[in-house]
Order: sequence, then C-alpha cells, then structure tokens
Amino acid sequence: MNYNWVLYTQYFFILLIIGMIIYFGWILKKKLSIKRIKKEIEPNIAEEMAKKILEDAKMHRAVRKKENEK
Repeated sequence: MNYNWVLYTQYFFILLIIGMIIYFGWILKKKLSIKRIKKEIEPNIAEEMAKKILEDAKMHRAVRKKENEK
C-alpha cells in the first residue's frame, strides 16, 4: 500500500512537470509569434514612398552626371 502511494506521487509530479513544460513552451511560442507579426503598409503610402525613392534616384543621377562632366 505504501509503495503505491509513492509511485502515484511520482507519476503526479512527472505529469505536472511535463504539463508545465508544455504550458510554458506554448506561452513562449505565443510571445514570439506576436513579435513576428508583420505590419502592412497602406497602398497609397507605399506608392508615395516609391515615388519619393524614384525622385531621389533621379536627383542623385543628375548630380553624378554633373560631377562627371566637370
């Protein structure tokens, strides 16, 4: 009778530890997935950013062309 009690308490603690590992692993995975969420840019904002980049590139090329002509 006494050995069964010891055996059952060992099983209980083993299951408790396994449950805690699974639970904390789930929480860690959830926190990491929240950090990985990519924010999407609105299309009109993305278009304006692209226009600005193109304008900057054209201005840069013009300056380089003037420098090379000298």
